[in-house]
Amino acid sequence: MKKFSLLFLILPFLSSAQSAFGENAIWHYSYSEFGYSGYKKVQHIGDTTMYNMTWLKFSLEGVSEIRTGPGPNDILQDSNTTWPPIFLATRNDSVFRMTSSGPYLLYDFNADVGDSWQFNSLDSSMGCTDLPIASVIGKGVETIDGQQLAYLDLAMPMDSLLINGQNVYQISSANYLSSRVYRQLGSLSYNALFDSSPNLCNGASFKGQQLANHNLRCFSNAQVQINRSGNSCDYWSKIGLSETPNPKLQVYPNPTTGPIKIESDVAIGRLALLDFSGKRLKSLAPQKELFLDIKPGLYFLEIEFKSGQVATLKVRKL
Repeated sequence: MKKFSLLFLILPFLSSAQSAFGENAIWHYSYSEFGYSGYKKVQHIGDTTMYNMTWLKFSLEGVSEIRTGPGPNDILQDSNTTWPPIFLATRNDSVFRMTSSGPYLLYDFNADVGDSWQFNSLDSSMGCTDLPIASVIGKGVETIDGQQLAYLDLAMPMDSLLINGQNVYQISSANYLSSRVYRQLGSLSYNALFDSSPNLCNGASFKGQQLANHNLRCFSNAQVQINRSGNSCDYWSKIGLSETPNPKLQVYPNPTTGPIKIESDVAIGRLALLDFSGKRLKSLAPQKELFLDIKPGLYFLEIEFKSGQVATLKVRKL
């Protein structure tokens, strides 16, 4: 296992191997969080020095809107929304992110199959028992929008956890990474951008709030150009009644002991079942109504409508 417990001691002495992750890059994401929906643009805008390292600074801007009522004018929109910048640094193919407590390792693209790294600190407050460690279980090249991208397949610690009186085999650390990350662009989806996703090991909920969800639409740097949506990269189908109404989506029963029924009043363009680490288990034929039978456990159901809107739901079978 690769160990980074001496992170703050070794950072000043590392040297760059390849171009920094995100250098001259632009990401576009469709997103939803806490009732708001829209798109975000992440762009490399300059460099700064912290902890004796050169950090790339990324600006965030985009469109954010929320429906406040049923009427055509019940839309609160901010077309000049900005978010705090993100700072990333690359050394020897290891990508670090800046957190409130200092640098932490996010990706190690130099890792081979069997190698591991710790990407967050231990937090057992929600019943999670293991360190957030990513282990490389595979590597290869995938073609996305005609571009060949090198990737690592990752696994996180798994264990049987007692949740609501049931033994559930799932990720047992308080955070997890996407099960596939790409050398050029990172993950295709995030909860918080360029950060690990939160996990709950005791069956609790996130205080009734939905998890934020960011899905990659476009990416470009000096070598790669990708458009996954087929629309303009900064396009967003507004949720006003006169434009694109909110889809009426029903997923029930949830939790369940049998099949889950999925109903939608608008066309679904893409639908996928993911495990709790974000690994894609199956893609489902888009239709307005279907039944989904799953093994006991906790999953994410990722639904992208043809209007461009995206919904991510947590589903559980007991």
